[in-house]
Amino acid sequence: MAPGSTGVPPLDLPALLSTAVLRLAPDLRTAPTRGSLLAVKHDASGSLLVVARSQWQLLERFTAGCTVPEALCAIIADEHCPPLREFYALVVQAHEHGILRVDGLPLPPPVVPVRWRAPLPPAPARLGALVLLTLSTLVLALAGVRLPSHAREVLGGALLALATPSLGQLLAACVLAGAGCRVLRPKFHWKTAVPGFRLDLEEAVMGGRETEINVALVRLVPPFLGAALATVKAPPYALPLLVVGIVLLSPLWRTPGWDLLRALFRDPRLATRTRFVFARSVPFAVLATARRQLSDRRFLLAGTIATLVWLALVFVIGCLLFQAHAVDLLHRFYLAGGLRYTGIVMVGAVAAVILGVIGLVLWILVGHVLAWFRARAARARRLQIAGRSPEAVAELLAGIVLFRDLPPAARREAATAMRPLEQARGDLVLRVGDPADAVYVVVSGRLEVIRHLADGRAEPVADLVAGDVLGEMAVVRGGPRTRSVRCATRCLLLALAKPDFERIVFAHLTHAAVEDAVNKVGFLQNIALVQQWPQPSLAAFAKLARIQEYNEGDLVVREGSENVHLYLVHRGEFAVSQHGKPVRKLRPGDSYGEFGLLQNRVATTSVAATLPGSCLVVAKADFLKFITQDIALSLQFEQLGTRELGRRPAGGAHAPGFDVLRA
Repeated sequence: MAPGSTGVPPLDLPALLSTAVLRLAPDLRTAPTRGSLLAVKHDASGSLLVVARSQWQLLERFTAGCTVPEALCAIIADEHCPPLREFYALVVQAHEHGILRVDGLPLPPPVVPVRWRAPLPPAPARLGALVLLTLSTLVLALAGVRLPSHAREVLGGALLALATPSLGQLLAACVLAGAGCRVLRPKFHWKTAVPGFRLDLEEAVMGGRETEINVALVRLVPPFLGAALATVKAPPYALPLLVVGIVLLSPLWRTPGWDLLRALFRDPRLATRTRFVFARSVPFAVLATARRQLSDRRFLLAGTIATLVWLALVFVIGCLLFQAHAVDLLHRFYLAGGLRYTGIVMVGAVAAVILGVIGLVLWILVGHVLAWFRARAARARRLQIAGRSPEAVAELLAGIVLFRDLPPAARREAATAMRPLEQARGDLVLRVGDPADAVYVVVSGRLEVIRHLADGRAEPVADLVAGDVLGEMAVVRGGPRTRSVRCATRCLLLALAKPDFERIVFAHLTHAAVEDAVNKVGFLQNIALVQQWPQPSLAAFAKLARIQEYNEGDLVVREGSENVHLYLVHRGEFAVSQHGKPVRKLRPGDSYGEFGLLQNRVATTSVAATLPGSCLVVAKADFLKFITQDIALSLQFEQLGTRELGRRPAGGAHAPGFDVLRA
């Protein structure tokens, strides 16, 4: 079993992050690494996770067992929650590594450590490795290495060379045992390109940087020491051993040389920063991964210098073996056409990189273009809906909150009773004061809701687009129209007469349910904060919200007070002021309070009604409990809040995590 795999089938992600009871595994070990990072090892599976100390404190919340929403509510209440994307990624990876286990699921098969009888203490290990590597280098430099002259010498040297990595692994096991670490998964692997003895070297992290350096150094000793001894005793066998040593020094792939560079110049990477569990798309995840890797400048600089030194070493050894100086080799290289072939390879490599970048950009652009075409196709489908069968119209009604709770037969009956209505730009569909005789469904186009002022002027206060319903308020409540609606573009509507509406809808739904859908859910569908949520979530959110009426001049929020509600302006107009100076106006569809929720701070502005109106009000605690039950909704809300805070001044507040919503 590979490190990092627990052997337990992964739980469904929504279930894991919503209903599953998670518990911190009992057989865990922690070891400090660099900075504020901790290495957490699950002994039963042998898997390792690198976390920040603050993240470990979050994981300790699951010691007694609880669900993710329960833990999240407690964390938010204590103002200790990181950004939600990071928190969810931490939980997922801790579960995958066996650090958080789910009650009721089988435990992974244990990985039993081997009792290693030859421990090598850290100080002698490092000193001995440095001394042997230095002496071996001096012997090789002074005695020189010659090419083998017979096939048996090549074969014998190759067999000796293949054995040296296994000897290095054995020495690494001794170093791990001497540092107090466990020796895990020691095994001789036959079915590989290079058969040999191997063990789990990730355990070195539990011993700290010193152990990581010692493990890398002792793995380099066998090939170089073997090459030095062969140079003195059996020169023809030295070259394959030296080649293996040079390969193990390479900083270009995972070798002891690369591990040494990592231990010296690179801090362990947080598990939540190296894998994007909740990446919005694969291209963006690839770009973010590349950006994070390129941000480690110290390691990149050390790796670049080490690569140049290693290439120079390979070149010098090649010169010595072929008994030629650098100028002569370059001359031969030039005569053989090497520059031309090298140029072709370099041009091909550059072209591949450029094409890869272009392909990645095109991938992202194509994704956006396809999304645009899908939206356009949906709009085109709506344009043709009126001329199609009642089944097609019923399918359209199934996505509209006012009709979606009706039985399918009732929706088909309503679709049959509807009549298409085409309106030109500038036409008035509804006029204030007219009797409510029908409900209209917008199939295509855009309409403006007009408010008539006392001085005779009229101004648009809201837009209606495809899928919206108009005229339903007066039909449900009775009385004349309270707003005018004008076509801003050419529009196609479906009209359902009031008698048909009452006969079909009220036969299956209570008057209260219809009014709730009209007043709350229908309104929420047009609010940027929640309009992308699925219909069941909108309906559940509407149950949490209450409609609060305000008279002109009423104070909604006082500057300096703690804001414990989210406000969505339902109708009317509200003025936002700071230190007595006007800041902005809130009109139907605008929201207030989300920044206070996102930052756990008191209100920095006051809000008062300038016209009679109403707001949908949701208590912070209720909203918190609702939002933490759904991963997608919580991530979307946090993303929206982060984007809005980046767009508007936040008064010096910190970047928002979900500590924004403590109860």
